[in-house]
Amino acid sequence: MIFRKLVIFIVVTLFSHPFANADKLLIGLDADMSSGAKAGGLAIQRGAQIAIEEINTNGGINGKQLELVTRDHKGNPARGISNLKKFAKMDNLIAVLGGVHTPVVLQELEIIHQNKLLFLVPWAAGTPITSNKYNPNFVFRVSIRDKEAGPVLVNYAQSINAQSISLVLERTGWGRSNKASMTAAAESLGLNVAGIHWVNWGEKNIETQLSALEAENPDAIMLVANAPEGIVVTKGLISSDLLKSKPIISHWGIAGGSYVSGVGLERINNLDISTIQTFSFVNAYDEEIANRILNTYKEKFVADADQKNIPGVVGLAQAYDLVHMLAIAVKDAGVFKRSKIRDALENLKSHKGLIKNYTSPFNAWQHDALLRDDYFISKFNNNGHLVPR
Repeated sequence: MIFRKLVIFIVVTLFSHPFANADKLLIGLDADMSSGAKAGGLAIQRGAQIAIEEINTNGGINGKQLELVTRDHKGNPARGISNLKKFAKMDNLIAVLGGVHTPVVLQELEIIHQNKLLFLVPWAAGTPITSNKYNPNFVFRVSIRDKEAGPVLVNYAQSINAQSISLVLERTGWGRSNKASMTAAAESLGLNVAGIHWVNWGEKNIETQLSALEAENPDAIMLVANAPEGIVVTKGLISSDLLKSKPIISHWGIAGGSYVSGVGLERINNLDISTIQTFSFVNAYDEEIANRILNTYKEKFVADADQKNIPGVVGLAQAYDLVHMLAIAVKDAGVFKRSKIRDALENLKSHKGLIKNYTSPFNAWQHDALLRDDYFISKFNNNGHLVPR
């Protein structure tokens, strides 16, 4: 009996141990997979999986296959930190992909750098994520950078003849990051910021904010929130006779969850909502690459997917490009040591990706591969899918 229990213990330990398969290189995914931004997390996961399958089909990296290990942080920084501690114990881990939430990543920066975890960001947009205090910096991003996004969003407000704007921001590091970029952009363009209003995660009632917004009567409302709070804010605006016709110009947090179903498609179709994006299959720069990825997505995940209806498509594209860049950096480094791979990423020469043809996307002082010229404004079509304006 004792011998049998010992055998079972050894077998369970072997197959649950993070180093059980030393022939595989692991990429972690630390994202919300089950809460308010799960659509974004799933898109990131699928983009990474498509890239990994392509790399493995072509022989892997220096003879080793890649494997994605997903851990759900549910939008909770403490869970995220716990996930990273587990990833840090995996000797064959080469990098970790992050998720949608800027506040989670900001809380994780210390443990990322304590453990020299190569952290790749395919969504979270807060400026301090890459512009952090750490040297060497182990965080690289293919996504929006808020400092660059603010001018794009405010420029769009000006282009629709808005002279005054009010900001509705989530009360987090992401909201504060956008307050800085949007107010600076408005000042440079001569737009009046009529007011700045904050919403908490989980907020259900915004009557106080609505009263202030009605008093301000702005030409447009700038929204920075993820889907759960975005739904609450939008429903609140709809309830106001004065505000329901105001253009809503939103950061892309609403694209990472159940915003359309939460607000209601009929209501969405009666609103003027715009959001910022970095990729759409509709206007992809390379049709051949885009069609190949879209067909793979249909084969692996959703058979009736098309150019317009993939949820969180930016997460898919950004994760796909990041994983391919990582593979190039590992090959260039010639070893599986994360610090060497980090150096190789800073010196990566080029990559023809899904989003763009990258040339020197990173360097020692710039860890963001996408900047304002790579962003564009989208709208919801009649089916509730984001398409370029």
